[in-house]
Amino acid sequence: MSVQKIKAADGQRRGEDLMSIAREVQRVQSLYRGEAMIAQGDAESGQNGMRVIGLGELEEGAKPGQPGRRVVQQEMTAQQQMQLTGVRSTIRQQDELLDEIMLKLGDLEQINQQIGDELELQTEMLADTEEQMDRAQSTLDKVNGRLDETLKVANAKSTTFCSYAICIFILLGIGVVLFNLISG
Repeated sequence: MSVQKIKAADGQRRGEDLMSIAREVQRVQSLYRGEAMIAQGDAESGQNGMRVIGLGELEEGAKPGQPGRRVVQQEMTAQQQMQLTGVRSTIRQQDELLDEIMLKLGDLEQINQQIGDELELQTEMLADTEEQMDRAQSTLDKVNGRLDETLKVANAKSTTFCSYAICIFILLGIGVVLFNLISG
């Protein structure tokens, strides 16, 4: 598999992961705000096969699936009011944390894009380097071929030179021997 295909598959997988996380964060935020979230493909059941009911759907004694009913207002005890305040505070904190997560997901998406851009640049650089290496190898092969030819010519010439040198020394030796015989 080529580097570009690997990079594309990795970038696509990261993008899908980020989108999945963003959808889950939005789902959790809407659940905390009391909005009904129904699982895709099944209008009657949520993720675990249970119907998710919005805040405005229930009334004391009401059955799920009867929209338009409101919760009957009852006076709350001080303890219930404190609990409700605590729940609202917790939900507000969770909303703030979820907003931070969304911001971080945006940052991650930007980082993912930068990584993808860098991978494209690196892929192009690798392709250029590979092309330059191929050209250098071709030039090196040509130089090696020329060097082989030069060595063959030099070897043939050196053999001829040695033959001439040996012949000259033999002739000089014969000349010295003849000179010694004649002069002596």
